Amino acid sequence: MALPPGLRFGLLLASYGLYLLVGAAVFSGLEGPPERALLGSLQRDRLALLEDFQACLSEERLARLVEQVLEAGSYGISGLGNLSGSGTWDFSSAVFFTASVLTTTGKGRWASHLEDAVPGQVSTLCQLPFLAACTNTRFSFWSWIAT
Repeated sequence: MALPPGLRFGLLLASYGLYLLVGAAVFSGLEGPPERALLGSLQRDRLALLEDFQACLSEERLARLVEQVLEAGSYGISGLGNLSGSGTWDFSSAVFFTASVLTTTGKGRWASHLEDAVPGQVSTLCQLPFLAACTNTRFSFWSWIAT
């Protein structure tokens, strides 16, 4: 005997909710302890650094430097060591970024850091129909180019 559609839908929602809860418990158990240990270590190291260099380093200057290093890291630039290398937005990297925007959803770590995301959205809205036209079986862009 088949279950009624409403009951099947309810079971699907319940199983999805259970799946989310189990996944959250697993990730919390795996990632939580190392995160807490790292946070404690960072706090101890920060206090030791401020204590050792209190004569020449204020808490505000350290906070500003850390913010700059973190922002540079979000662009793929390491704030450690030599900073004279080439940037991460050369042409080949930009091609890779464009391909990843067109083939993935969400932002994640490969997101553009433009304050206004409209240029990327407009680019995607223009490129997706073009790619669809290129792969359409009734109208092949590539066969049109070849003629």
